[in-house]
Amino acid sequence: QQEPEATMEEKVAHLDSLTKSTKPYAPGTSYYGMTEGDVFTRIRNSLTRGLDGQYEFHSWFAWGVGWTATTNQDPDIPGSAYEVMMKSVENAQKTAASQGSKLAGVYIDNLSGGYTLNYNEDHFAYTDYPLMWDENKKLGIANMTTTYEYAKRVHDDAVKNGMYVLGNTVFPESKGAAKFVHLQDMVGSEVGDDWGWDNAIQKLRRTLIYRKGWALLTTNDQGVPSDNAVKEEIIKSSMVYGLYANLMGYRVDSSAWESCRYLFRRYTPII
Repeated sequence: QQEPEATMEEKVAHLDSLTKSTKPYAPGTSYYGMTEGDVFTRIRNSLTRGLDGQYEFHSWFAWGVGWTATTNQDPDIPGSAYEVMMKSVENAQKTAASQGSKLAGVYIDNLSGGYTLNYNEDHFAYTDYPLMWDENKKLGIANMTTTYEYAKRVHDDAVKNGMYVLGNTVFPESKGAAKFVHLQDMVGSEVGDDWGWDNAIQKLRRTLIYRKGWALLTTNDQGVPSDNAVKEEIIKSSMVYGLYANLMGYRVDSSAWESCRYLFRRYTPII
């Protein structure tokens, strides 16, 4: 039985309590050296506000019952969530260097092109783009622009350090995610068993990437074809556009990989 969702006051109070925590954040990961207080203070500083002036929290059930907070990823906000992610990249670079290697690139998940506004006036001074009026004649920051500022900064830092940028766009690409493609060296999209495959969107992807790679990830939630012959036909139809279709999903056991190994042997050299 699902418990009642926490109230806005309870969520904010919980977040505030975490900003005071001195516990290491995600020990054993590339966030080492940061405390929970370090991380959640920056998340708190970056929270967006909706039209009602409230912070924007959302239920999230993909990996278990919980909730997420929408943040502004503008790199210019002092003490922002952006700093948390860049700390992770910095630590990963140090780890690679300590092993006599070099970090090859960074990955950005879910670059969204949603046409929503952030009404947090504390953030207005930091945007590089004009504010927008909504239908109620209230000013806000277009979240698309701050996502772009974030992606552009990640791209510029990666280029400076000789790294690649990989990213996952949100379908449909035609609704805004296309604006981020030129900032990525390898582009990805999540697709389902009955969406994201039509010729029009495949042609758009081919046009946008121009000599880059684009991978299509079929998610288990949306249905992965179990028949290898069906998988092969999808791989071939995607290759017409120079796209790679990953039809294994992202929660796969080793036996599933082994059953498709002949497809990798056949098509990976061509790709």
